[in-house]
Amino acid sequence: MKLPFTQKKLIDWAGIQVFKDAEVVVHKGAVLKAEYGNSFISGSVVWNNRAVDTSLEILPDGNVQNHCPCWVNHERGIICPHVIAVALVLVRRATDPRREEKYQAELRKATRISQISEDDYIQRVMRGTPGAHEAEVN
Repeated sequence: MKLPFTQKKLIDWAGIQVFKDAEVVVHKGAVLKAEYGNSFISGSVVWNNRAVDTSLEILPDGNVQNHCPCWVNHERGIICPHVIAVALVLVRRATDPRREEKYQAELRKATRISQISEDDYIQRVMRGTPGAHEAEVN
């Protein structure tokens, strides 16, 4: 899919320092999800050890509206590195066909792992626990 934004456009929207901060977020692998549709860039980023959902709306006049719940957006009123990191992942994915293939594989793996129940594994218990069975590894 052809995106209506490039790395240069991201720098124009956020500034070079925010873009560099976003590159660090991407390099750390902190972007969990990145999608584009209906003039919205949306995704999820790990920030302060928790997932933060973020989005950016591309307005008809070419300007953008940040919808990130972070302090940078709410207190300073500027475009934050979180949403630029999500957009950067989309740009890189769009310009490297192998990146999209890897993303889809990672998404399938994450979905499969999230559907595994702890009950599917052998639970380790102390000897003598009622209902426990002895096990040996050969």
